[in-house]
Formats: sequence, C-alpha cells, structure tokens
Amino acid sequence: MKKVARPQISQRLIYDLKITPKAQKALFFLVLLLSLLYLIFVLLKSLHINGYFSFPLDDPWIHLQFAKNLNEYGKFSYFKDLNITSGSTAPFYTFLLSIGFFFTSNEFILSYCLGIIFFIGSIIYFYNILRLEFQDSFLITIFGTILFAFMWKIQWAALSGMETTTVLFFLLGAIYYYKKNSWLIFSVFAGILLWVRPEALIFYGVLFIDLLYKKYLLNKKLNNNEFIFKNKQFKTGLIIFVLLLISYFVFNLSLSGTLFPNTFSAKIKYYSGGNVNYITQVYNLFTENELIILSLFSVIGILVVLYEILNRKQNGKLIYTFWLLGIILAYGLFLPYLYQKGRYLFPIFPAYLIMGIYGIVITMNLIQKKIESIKNYYKYMFLVLVITIIITLQFLYASINFIKIYIDDVKYIHDRQIITGKWLNKNLSPQSIVATHDIGAIAFYSKLQVVDMVGLISPEMIPNIGSFDRLKKFLSSKKVTHIATLRNWFHIGNQYPIFTTNEKTPEVMEVFEYTDNSDFVPQNIVRINEEAEYLLMTGDIQRALLLLNQSINFYPNLDWTNFLIGKIFMLLRENNKAKVFFENTLRLNPNHLGAKQLIENLR
Repeated sequence: MKKVARPQISQRLIYDLKITPKAQKALFFLVLLLSLLYLIFVLLKSLHINGYFSFPLDDPWIHLQFAKNLNEYGKFSYFKDLNITSGSTAPFYTFLLSIGFFFTSNEFILSYCLGIIFFIGSIIYFYNILRLEFQDSFLITIFGTILFAFMWKIQWAALSGMETTTVLFFLLGAIYYYKKNSWLIFSVFAGILLWVRPEALIFYGVLFIDLLYKKYLLNKKLNNNEFIFKNKQFKTGLIIFVLLLISYFVFNLSLSGTLFPNTFSAKIKYYSGGNVNYITQVYNLFTENELIILSLFSVIGILVVLYEILNRKQNGKLIYTFWLLGIILAYGLFLPYLYQKGRYLFPIFPAYLIMGIYGIVITMNLIQKKIESIKNYYKYMFLVLVITIIITLQFLYASINFIKIYIDDVKYIHDRQIITGKWLNKNLSPQSIVATHDIGAIAFYSKLQVVDMVGLISPEMIPNIGSFDRLKKFLSSKKVTHIATLRNWFHIGNQYPIFTTNEKTPEVMEVFEYTDNSDFVPQNIVRINEEAEYLLMTGDIQRALLLLNQSINFYPNLDWTNFLIGKIFMLLRENNKAKVFFENTLRLNPNHLGAKQLIENLR
C-alpha cells in the first residue's frame, strides 16, 4: 500500500486545523485588540493604585525635554534654547514627540500613545514575517504572534516612554520588506532605523552578510530576478538609504562634533571597566520562568542554522541568528551590563522568538518522521498543541505578573526623580544650576538648567568620567550651585542634604548645595554604609557595627559613618561612646540635624 505523505508542521497546517482564512483574520485582529486593551488596563490599574501616571525609567524625560525645547524654541537643546547637543540616541523618536506637543501638553499621554501605536504596528509586522517564514502555517503564526504580543518585557517597553517599540517597528518592517524584496520601502525603514537606535549598524552588517552568503558561499549564480544590484528599484532605494545615513551623521556632527550621539560615547566610557558577570546576566535573561522551554528550542534552532551555513545550505533564518548573536556580542564588548530589565537587548526578542519557534518546528518534524500510522500522527498533533499551549500559558501568566512589576517601577521613579524635580522647581531660584546623573525628570520638572555628571548631554564631561577631582573641576567650570543624586551613585560628605526622598526605601535621592569645598565620598564607602544602614534597620546591630568599623578605618572623617556608629552605641545603651561619635559628627558637619537632636536626647 502506497504511503501518503503528511504535511509537516510548518507547511499549511491550517488545513489540519480546519480554520478558514476569514477566521484567521478574525483571530489575528482579536489578538491585536486584546493586546491593546490589556496595555490600557495596565495603565489604568497603575493610575488607580499609585494615584498618578509615571514611567518605569528616568530616560523618557530626556527625549521629552529635547522634544519640548524643539517644539518651543526650534532647537535641539536641553535647556530652553541653550545647551544644543546630540544627547538623544533616538532623534527620530524625539522629533515625533516634538510634533506631538502641538496636540497635547501631557507628556504621559503623548509617550504612551506613541509606545502603544508602534507596539501594535510591530505585532502586525511580526505576524506577517511569521507567515513568510513558516509557509502560512496558521498554528505557528498565531502562536508566535501571541507570544510577541504578550511578552511582558515588550509590554513593559511599550509603556516605558522609551523608543523601544519604535525600534521594533522599523526593525521588523525592514526585515519584512527585505524578505519581500520591496527595496524602496525597505530602504526607508532601514534608514530610519539608524535614527532610532545606533545598533542599526549591526543590523546592516547582518543583512550584508546574508547577501554575500546567498551570492558566494552557496556556490549558486543568481539569476536576473535574484541579482538585486541590477534591480532599478534597488538602486533608487540604495540612494534613499545612503542619504538617510549621511543625514544622521551630519546631524550629530553639527550638534556635538561626533558621528554618534553623546549618550553612545558616555555610556561606553562609563561602563568601560567591563563586567565579568555579563554572560551570566544574559543567561539569566533568557532562562526566566516563562522563557526556559522556548530558550531550549531557540538554541536548537540557532545550532541548526549554524550547521547549515557551515555546510553551505540555504537557510532563511540566518539574519535572525546573526542579529541575535551580534547584538549580544556587541554589548559584551562595549556595554557589558544588563540593567533595567536588560532593555538594551529587547530588540533581539523577535529574532529570539522566531528561532524558538523554528526549533519547535525542527523538533516536531523530527518526531513526525518516527511516526508511521495516522493514529500516531494525531497523537503527534496533540503533542504539538500541548507544547504550544504550555509555552503560551507561561507567557500569559508572566504578562499578568507584569502588572505589579510595572506599578512598582513607575512608583519607584515617581518617588525619587519626579518628586525631586518638582521640589527643585518649588524651592530653588530660577538661576540655580543643578548637577545630576539622572537628567530626565529632574530637568523636565525643575525647569532649571542641569549639568550632566555622566556626559549624556554634556560631552565635555565624558573625559572626566571616573575621576572625582576632574568632576569637581568640571562642575566648578559650569558654575553648579546644587547637586541632586542618588546616594549610591554620588554622595557629598560632611554636608547635610537640603532635601532627601524617603530614607526607608532603597536608593535615596539627595539634594546638596554645592561649593568648591564639597567632597565626594568614595563609592565603596557609600556601599558599605548603605549596607550597614539596612542591617541597622533590620535589627542586625553587630554586623552593622562590623561594617561601619571597616568604613571608618578606611575613611575616618565622614559625618555619615560617625553618626551611624553613634546610633548603634545609643541602641546598646553605651551613651558615653554614642556621645563621642555624635560630637565627631557635628565637628565634621555642624549642620547635622540628626546628631544635634540625638545628642540633646542624651543630655
């Protein structure tokens, strides 16, 4: 009896599921609608719990500050029409925000709308890419689309006020039109991508490798239809693409004298010391609860692609593999830190999902080859559905948990950066100049001139990164009157802050008056003292005292350390010793209110 070939999972599985094209469209639009409504629900839930809108990062206000000034003064500046600089890594996104300020003055509505619009657009392109990559298999396409739409970190990015979903939109659009050989619109998407993130250069390199691989390594001559360099549309698109690239570099050169934004150089300089834990951080990022199973399949997919490339076989997944690995490698070399949810690696999530789905397809088709009977084939189909449903439920469960994460993150930023910015606006004179390392919300809400202590908008600061002496000279040259910093970043010793956020929460924001006599405390001392403060709050007095003894031996003339030791001796009822340390505190800082109050209590 002649065997009938069965379709593989990636080949028109829609007929196995008996889903009509009309039903496909309805399900896809349902996913779009649910993803949109869910983000709106998260925002409203956050507003209900916290009582205000905010962002989970400080950086969105950097874009908003540039956009507001561009809208009001017509200049790419950070303070009114002064401090003109290329301090935005996403000038295209900043331009969009600037246009948006003509329609609304509410920074949150503006940023949320842009983030969600590009998020929905990204889902549409991702859906269509999956249709191209997996031969219109609806099971695979809708499965992958749901994963993308409800991947909680992408949802977090959509509501973060950052350009991340804009990056995803132009990245996925460029990939889609590249796959479709639509060179004119591809060139526009690919060119704008650089205006949204400089990592676009890695993407260009990946596409160039893909073209070379197809032409030379496959040992296959391209026919006239495939030979894109003879394509008139390609030549026109290439001109558009080059013009967009040149205009980007000219834009940065004219503003700051460098090819790339200040933020690019500043962050590379700040994190130039490296990070031995980078590989571990990447591993942890892709082995979080909802990603464990899919990551295993993703590794399978990547290994298959690499194997086929080495054996000069055609594989359309090359660009996803090289984009994923290329970004991880580039950050490992130049910016080896994954902080703020690992957001700099978010643009590789679509490639990660595609390679995970590809790994599932490969694995399931391999299983299918071992099955002979129709009965077992349906068991195989049942296994496929079980795997996809389990992974989908993992993503949906993580998306539900994302609500609390988002609410906590926006509260964290509001209670530090926003509150500090509004306090500065209310309590300092308009002529004040504030130095800070978190330049977003503080500049936006204080409406004061800020000086960037890490060089994001102050390129002249970049050579001074890593040296307190050079930092002090830089601040003096800028006539800084006040400093607003998180204590674990920069702390002024022997000066009582004129404002602090809640001392009982991690990472306290402090505001100090700044003079040439102000001294920065070494960061290792700050870390020791903060840990000791935490132990003291939890009642572990002995361990706190042990740490503070280390701190005072290394850096004895610090009011903060002496005050904490005095508090410990007071708790131990050794009042004479406590009085000595409180007196030392006041000797170092006569304005220390806490020491004055406690020494009075001892009397």
